[in-house]
Amino acid sequence: MLEASGGGSTVRGEGVVRGLTGFYQTAQPLGLTRTGVRDNGGDDWAQKSLYDWLTNNSNQISAMNDISGEHGRDLGHASHRRGLDLDMNFFDATQPGSVEYVVLLNNVISAVQGNQGSINAVTNYISTQQVGIEALAAQNVLSNIFGPIGGAQAVPAANGYPAFSLPAGWAGVLFEDGVVRDIHGTVLLDINRSMNAEAGELFSPYPGHNDHLHLSFLEDAG
Repeated sequence: MLEASGGGSTVRGEGVVRGLTGFYQTAQPLGLTRTGVRDNGGDDWAQKSLYDWLTNNSNQISAMNDISGEHGRDLGHASHRRGLDLDMNFFDATQPGSVEYVVLLNNVISAVQGNQGSINAVTNYISTQQVGIEALAAQNVLSNIFGPIGGAQAVPAANGYPAFSLPAGWAGVLFEDGVVRDIHGTVLLDINRSMNAEAGELFSPYPGHNDHLHLSFLEDAG
């Protein structure tokens, strides 16, 4: 049974009821792993199509944060009112997304300075994100995947390596193309792997997404 509210009244039924779209709560019924801070009234409400997709494909995502508030209640970011937008941590993340980003930044800096362990860490981490995004793209259920941009970062000389500066946007380029460039466009690091064309069409670096991936689902995702 679905329930939708509007205009001071509540109606119940299946699917779309009198022009109002019913939402399902997902996390507890489906046993989904969560990340982030919970919003009052729940922040995991989804349209039926996304609920159905999660029922069969929860192994395709990492720890989930927001979808939508109950009956599309505004959670403070307008895109999450439709019950079709899902925020999640990065693939194979072991820490909150904000920490994952800082670790990636530090590993990138160390890798550019020649540390082989950091080169391996960046290569493995970014390859994992690319593979996960490609797997989602192959399902043809998404309209967009938003991810990190990466803030500008000046790095002083260290370990015999000269100073360099990462431009705003470095993380988006790394996620999509597998390279790190400085502010002059010079390639500082190349993991020799980029997203395939299908994933690249869906992926966009977006402000406010340095700490998570945002999946926008089509209405017939299920």
